[in-house]
Amino acid sequence: MILFALWVIVGEQITGVSSDAVVNARLSTVRAPIAGTLDMPMRPFGTVIQEGEALATLNDPLVDSVRRDDLRMELAFAAAEVERLVAFGADQVEANTSDSSADPEVLANRSPRTDTRIGHSDLNVYLSEARSRLAAIDARLFEENTRLTRLSSANLTAPTDGLLWEVLADDNEVVQRGQDILKLMVCDSALVTLSVPDNVYNRLRVGQPAKFRLEGVETLYDGTITRIAGAGAETIYRNLAVAPSIKHLERYDIALLVPELRKNTELRCTVGQTGRVFFETRPLDWVRDLLK
Repeated sequence: MILFALWVIVGEQITGVSSDAVVNARLSTVRAPIAGTLDMPMRPFGTVIQEGEALATLNDPLVDSVRRDDLRMELAFAAAEVERLVAFGADQVEANTSDSSADPEVLANRSPRTDTRIGHSDLNVYLSEARSRLAAIDARLFEENTRLTRLSSANLTAPTDGLLWEVLADDNEVVQRGQDILKLMVCDSALVTLSVPDNVYNRLRVGQPAKFRLEGVETLYDGTITRIAGAGAETIYRNLAVAPSIKHLERYDIALLVPELRKNTELRCTVGQTGRVFFETRPLDWVRDLLK
């Protein structure tokens, strides 16, 4: 009996276990697509956000429009050239002449009411080229107007379902293109992060089964090791909701995928709750199963 008790005590202690496990989740960052003044209503942290939901708007009344002004001027010149050539052709018909000896440079620099005449076929070539230039400039102006519209205002929408986790810019603040505006916590990406000592770490492999238990709850949830990152794995937490502690970074990092945390409505979005992870069967697991 004494030996059995010792076996239970020792078995419970030496099994691969972590007591610093925490429910974690990926963060989705919403960034400013343009520079401008931010118009964003206040929302309390933890607000449920739906994919595609409008989060804020950006407006930039000072967007650079120099290129558009230049294109407008070019368009006016091109349109005037087409009108000049059309008038020149009308003069030719009126004068009833077919002289095709005129220099094209003369045509380009003389007014329509000129005594210089060119052939009908040459005039059509010049007129076709002028109209092509006019159409090309008009197309570039349309593209520039579209670009300015895109740069002068923009709507920020949620890229995914989640909870409002962090606000990084204020209403009416002038922000730059690419600046972080807010972060959403993606509940559907929940996982368990933890650290273990080296003697446990060296026995673990990706894909290995494990059990997770929330603090104060007896229910064990099935899990699978999905990441083994080793010691000092601080950088991989930059996009996760819960950062590692100093003690965590001194040990060896493990991530566990626990499907129940994503499927169970009562467990979804429980980021920050702590628990324990067991990597091996313990002597009293059969008793715990009977008591469930």
